[in-house]
Amino acid sequence: MQPITIQGVVYRILPQIQKGDNFTIQEIVISVTETYRNGNTKDHLIPIQFNNQRCDEIQKVAEGEQVEVKFNLSGNEWNGKFFPKLQGWTITSLGANGSSEAVRNEAQRQREMSSGGNSNYQAPIPPNDDNLDLPF
Repeated sequence: MQPITIQGVVYRILPQIQKGDNFTIQEIVISVTETYRNGNTKDHLIPIQFNNQRCDEIQKVAEGEQVEVKFNLSGNEWNGKFFPKLQGWTITSLGANGSSEAVRNEAQRQREMSSGGNSNYQAPIPPNDDNLDLPF
């Protein structure tokens, strides 16, 4: 399968999570704006997961930066439920030294809105519980 490519703004970079001795994951959330025929727009927040050495790709970019991400689309079934997975391969910055100040301000504004106005908000880190009954 050929990788899928999207362009958007880095909305949030989540911390790395160690899953066992030899497996690390890290997610990056990309904000992609969709424009409808009537001119209205809607931002979509798309989480993309990077594994092991691919986590280093995330270190190349910063929140608020315009990027292009290549990823594979896959999924899992567990107990009759289906879960999509976007597995990242590469991240490329689109522009010299990141994006404009306006894009960075918008990412900050969206983070503050999602945290109830607290700019010091940090998303909770899920417990590293190997006993969770999940297939992935």
